Amino acid sequence: MGQRPIKELTALRGAPLDISAASVNVPAASLETDFTMGAGGTWTITDAKNSTVVIGFDPGAKLVFIDRTKSANANFSPDFPGRHATRITGDAVRVHAYLDQTTFELFFNDGERVMSERVYLTGPVKLSWDTNGKLSGTVWAMKSIWK
Repeated sequence: MGQRPIKELTALRGAPLDISAASVNVPAASLETDFTMGAGGTWTITDAKNSTVVIGFDPGAKLVFIDRTKSANANFSPDFPGRHATRITGDAVRVHAYLDQTTFELFFNDGERVMSERVYLTGPVKLSWDTNGKLSGTVWAMKSIWK
């Protein structure tokens, strides 16, 4: 049993973008993604001002992590920059993530582990992967809940 995002969020999805290229551009820093990494690697989110947030998987150590040391406005407190990690089971990781301009919600392996992080990004964003070619999934730009 794990935590999962509420199903109503799917109504906010824009057109799907396939994760088959080395990178995908998303028109705003609001997105949902669902992908599987079958080997170790990283997923980097870079915003319009070259701030980055990195999500990674180390299959040998069975760790997933988020590194926000290069996120914008990271120097407002010495406690903000950091790399946070948690252990998972299995040799692959499924990542279901929601990002808006200040919050990142990560659901690993159908909610086996969940991480929430504050980030400071300015859209549009570029998503890029370094995963030895063992990545599949989809990205959706998210519509605003405010009408």
